[in-house]
Amino acid sequence: MATSKIQVTEGLGKNIATHSFSEDGVTKEIQRVAIANSSGTDITPLSESDFDTKIGATNESAPASDTASSGLNGRLQRIAQRITSLIALVPAALTGSGNFKVSLQESNASQATTIVDGGNVTLGSKADAKSTATDTTSVSIMSVLKQISASVQAAASSLAGTITVAAHAVTNAGTFAVQDSEKIADDAAFTVGTTKVMPSGFLADESSTDSVDEGDIGIARMTLDRKQHVVTELESNSLRAGGTALTPKFVAIAASSSGNNTVLAAVNPKKIRVLAVQLVANGAVNAKWQSGASGTDLTGLAYLAANGGYVLPFNPVGWFETASNTLLNLNLSGAVAVGGSITYVEV
Repeated sequence: MATSKIQVTEGLGKNIATHSFSEDGVTKEIQRVAIANSSGTDITPLSESDFDTKIGATNESAPASDTASSGLNGRLQRIAQRITSLIALVPAALTGSGNFKVSLQESNASQATTIVDGGNVTLGSKADAKSTATDTTSVSIMSVLKQISASVQAAASSLAGTITVAAHAVTNAGTFAVQDSEKIADDAAFTVGTTKVMPSGFLADESSTDSVDEGDIGIARMTLDRKQHVVTELESNSLRAGGTALTPKFVAIAASSSGNNTVLAAVNPKKIRVLAVQLVANGAVNAKWQSGASGTDLTGLAYLAANGGYVLPFNPVGWFETASNTLLNLNLSGAVAVGGSITYVEV
């Protein structure tokens, strides 16, 4: 259909093709329009049957496969079927916590069950030597494993015996050397002020004794036959016997009976050990010490003249002692007054 321009002027009576239609009970007219292609040829409207062929009828069935030919409606039905099938698979594909299960597909390709010795370059062979190569050097796994085995065996051997550490500086807030030369061999010469020893050492110092200054540390002296020089000081209020502290005691002597005179009563279950004695007689008399009345003699007779006596000075190990739980007795040959004192401990 040819096209032309028509000037529409009110009142000139030009006709325009229209389509009539009814809307809300009122007949209305709408201008008819022709559609042409770029060449000016009218485009024929698509018929309903042709439209159904391309788009697909509402009752079109889904194609048998995803690639089979069909109309648009059939293709949409195929898509809907596939979505429905996929949704049906979702519950079985979930874990108990709602996550999707993932499984790895086992390869159907055959796998080698054994590898011949040396058949894999990375693994290496049994004949490969151990290697101390750096981390950047290419070596086989076998070489590395052999090196690990050798290192472990060396450590085990070292731990079983003497651990040897190479000489090196040890740093601890500074560097100091640990040297065996600091030790002193037995019977080696000692240089005062130079040789180092622990304070428990001893110095052979006989002919020319050495002294230290106030506040200095030093070592004790010993004789050339390794006997230590010791200066003892006695305690006036305590002695020790077998590690037990003993307190010295004192008693006065006032005896005048012929025969038995109890100087100290028995102490259960102790013994009386006499450490010192001073005794004076008013007249001539013989005296002796006994364990118990008329008991065991602890001394022989002392023949005392008038106004005479004797002194047994302090003896830390004691002059004599009674039996356990036994009194100390002074036996006199006559009824002569005898006085004095004794120092003793109970053991």
